[in-house]
Amino acid sequence: MQKNSTFLTFKVHLSYFQLRLVVLIRAYVIPTGAVELKDVFKHGNHKESVMLKAGGCIIGLMALAAAPGVYADENLLNWSYIRAGGFVQKVDVVDIEASGFGIEWSHEFTSGFLMQISYLDGEVDEVFDMDVDDIDISQKSIFIGAVSAPSVKYRMLAGIGYDRETLDTPVGKVESGVYRLTTGGRVLVAPRFELNATGSLIWLEDASDTDDSSDFSLGVGARFHFTNHLSLGASFSRVFDLESDVIQASLSWQY
Repeated sequence: MQKNSTFLTFKVHLSYFQLRLVVLIRAYVIPTGAVELKDVFKHGNHKESVMLKAGGCIIGLMALAAAPGVYADENLLNWSYIRAGGFVQKVDVVDIEASGFGIEWSHEFTSGFLMQISYLDGEVDEVFDMDVDDIDISQKSIFIGAVSAPSVKYRMLAGIGYDRETLDTPVGKVESGVYRLTTGGRVLVAPRFELNATGSLIWLEDASDTDDSSDFSLGVGARFHFTNHLSLGASFSRVFDLESDVIQASLSWQY
């Protein structure tokens, strides 16, 4: 398809235990007028209702953990781990498909302080049903927060994070930043089977070209702990205004 100087800016939010990827892509392969950015951000703006539903989901998971008959090792739900895995993503609003891998280091201090550092690397596979092989994406993230443990069967976290994303295309490199405010919980519903959920408010660092600089994401997942150290999990996350869906699988080593 003919190159065009028109810019198309769109966000791809990714959750790797609620990691977020925001990508700015110069649409050199997309004709003028294919999509208007303001239409993307005006679509489906119901954050208040979604936030209430997310809160209900997290509270519901906590209620499951309070049910009798679930016994667990107190170390299964700690946030000290090294995790690696892959993802696939589809953004319906602008018809984008992407895939890649990520690695994350998370450490829970004895004071209840939490720090997470991660790196993601991937590529855009399709744009408007066209195969592409020259658009690379990467993300560096840091998250700082606090965790609480009401019982050995469920745990909660809250904190703030920052993501720095880089998009590398044949026509140049673009960088962007995102702030996120996140809360969530993890619940053992069986001796070694975990459910988890997170919700995040997201703000773009530079939103001068958008009508709405904020968005909301919700993620749910499950994880099976083979031992007190090794676990395998999968998750699904949704960014609502953008209609972005992400499916992930990851292997984790807890220490």
